[in-house]
Amino acid sequence: MLHAFIDESESGANYFFLGALIVREENLAKLNQALDKIMVEFSSTTSVQPEAELHGYDMMQQKGDWNGIPLRLATAVFTQAMKAIDAYADAFYGEGIDRVKQAERYRVLYHHRTVAIGYVLERIQEHAKRLDERAIAYLDNHYTAPEGRKEFIQYKSKGTFGYRSSKPKAYFGK
Repeated sequence: MLHAFIDESESGANYFFLGALIVREENLAKLNQALDKIMVEFSSTTSVQPEAELHGYDMMQQKGDWNGIPLRLATAVFTQAMKAIDAYADAFYGEGIDRVKQAERYRVLYHHRTVAIGYVLERIQEHAKRLDERAIAYLDNHYTAPEGRKEFIQYKSKGTFGYRSSKPKAYFGK
């Protein structure tokens, strides 16, 4: 079994990014333990709590749980986390939408999130098929999560967006 964790970078910027981190069942606990260990070690010498989210934006902007943490320390933690992910994750797929170029190229615009989620689900399905595995996809609890869940259901019943449309066979988590 594969677990695909989908997260998006949503802002008012011209670019929209969506990524899916795929972890095999047997590596899921190991990855969580490695990330927990990093946070426990880091929290013993700083004000960051061990349960703080390893969120790249907050870490690099010193916001939220990472407020007041010097950039070099946040970068060191981020680097350790990326090494743990590299050690235990199976794959990472990213999709990016240039909203300006999309508007210039297409007369009929589809929502950038709709397009990106469809594409990343296709990558997850292709990856699982290559390994003869099943995948559970989890959508981050972002403020757009309700729309994303609706899209998951639509893709499963009607097929993904675009010229390579397919009906994902992955399970979709909450």
